[in-house]
Amino acid sequence: MRTRTNSRNAFAGLLGFFGIGIAMLSSTSNASGQISLSPGIANVRDFQAAGDGVTDDTVSVKQALAAALRAKGTVYFPPGTYVLSDTLEVTDTVALVGAGWGSTLRLKSGVRKVMILVQGMSSTGETFGFHASNFVLDGSQGGQLDAGLLQINSAVGFVVDHLWVRNGGRPGESRSQGVGGIAIAVKSLRNRVSSRGVVLNSLIEETTKPGIVWSTHATDGLISGNVIRGASGNSQTPCLAISEGRNVTVVGNSVSRCEGSGISIANGSNNVAPLHAIVANNHAYANGTGLVEGNGIQVVNAAPDRTAFIEITGNVLYENSGAGDGYGILVQNVDHVVVKGNIVRNNKRSGIVLYNVSGGIVEGNYVFGNNKLGTPEHSGIMLHQVRRIQLTGNFVSDDESMPTQAYGLFFSGTTPSDRVWVSNNVLYPNKHGAWRGHSVPSNTVFLGNRTGDDSQLVLGPPTPGGQLEITATTSGAPAATGGAAAGPSLPALYLDVKYGGKIYKVPLYNP
Repeated sequence: MRTRTNSRNAFAGLLGFFGIGIAMLSSTSNASGQISLSPGIANVRDFQAAGDGVTDDTVSVKQALAAALRAKGTVYFPPGTYVLSDTLEVTDTVALVGAGWGSTLRLKSGVRKVMILVQGMSSTGETFGFHASNFVLDGSQGGQLDAGLLQINSAVGFVVDHLWVRNGGRPGESRSQGVGGIAIAVKSLRNRVSSRGVVLNSLIEETTKPGIVWSTHATDGLISGNVIRGASGNSQTPCLAISEGRNVTVVGNSVSRCEGSGISIANGSNNVAPLHAIVANNHAYANGTGLVEGNGIQVVNAAPDRTAFIEITGNVLYENSGAGDGYGILVQNVDHVVVKGNIVRNNKRSGIVLYNVSGGIVEGNYVFGNNKLGTPEHSGIMLHQVRRIQLTGNFVSDDESMPTQAYGLFFSGTTPSDRVWVSNNVLYPNKHGAWRGHSVPSNTVFLGNRTGDDSQLVLGPPTPGGQLEITATTSGAPAATGGAAAGPSLPALYLDVKYGGKIYKVPLYNP
């Protein structure tokens, strides 16, 4: 009796850890030897689920779910493999809890249905307080096309924690018709209630749509601590996608080996600007195994509304490739961006790219050894027709024995970038030089950067003869050097600064 009492106490402690209340444990056991729990907790074995990986347990599991829904309680899956041939429909408050990765819900081979659908019965579909934790969802390369194995629609206050989601869809399915891992959306566009949901500490792999996708006006979410790898659809499936989702924080995830980008934030088919996204402290590497994309983090907006407010900070991004792209960070067609404190190295093309961005801070990034493609232009940081950008304190350097990073800074596009402040950056050594561009930026200042020569002022400790003298000049503008093809010359307007007996040239880019 002591052994049985201890095991019951341990089980009660496990469920209590996941926030599930237990009034008491029954003193009876069923024929399979499983402990019968209080009425609020439905053990699927008490409903004759076999859990042997062969028997179809759909009816038994649905009966347990119905009992738990009536009590707003919990469905418990003891260790075992429970085969499902139909969708488990969660229409009200309930928790689904396993005993760890020994508890597996596996879709029957050949079935093309959602495994768990969280959606209320009303026209707008709200549910409240859904919780899933501590079990495996195995799609057996099935699942409903254009949905997730776990599909959460119009849920409020949901928690998904410690799941292993795998094998959603068949290899080769298209991006629009594949099967994702965990998908969050709304049932109806009339329902704009804040989701306030979290997806935490889960492993998602081998799906044909993104491992996690937050889409269709779902808002106010946290995606944290997940490992996502191996998503493969039609050569451009990202690991993690925010599509039309707003006010979403993506922090501390590891995303790798996906056909598309590691983390993708976009406007989606309803053309909603990706507003207020925070992407912080993620690890994105070796993405771009397909034929199109493959950026570590990308924010691409095609909506007319460009006001996005995006923060990309503290991420580690390396060895992302893809036949078409392969940037470490790409931000395109959005306004108000902060890119700060990221480590971006050894990506196929440029390390950080701002493309048609207005209003941004690029600060304190370590950008090293990018442009493994070896093109003449792809550089540490590329600015394409940007406006009102502050670029400060970045370390953009490629001093490997065979450097590939063409320039520290490259101004791309036929329309000049405008009102850029470039200060206190290390822009050398790089393969061809510190900076170059298709066109000279206008209304732009370079100040206090380290470029490997004496063309920019670097103030040291004062010396007895260290009087600072500043004189403006418009003559003696040397052409850009570094062995690359001919490009625009450096600006013609300078400040000649005399300090410590030496004259420095500080270019002022005001054509």
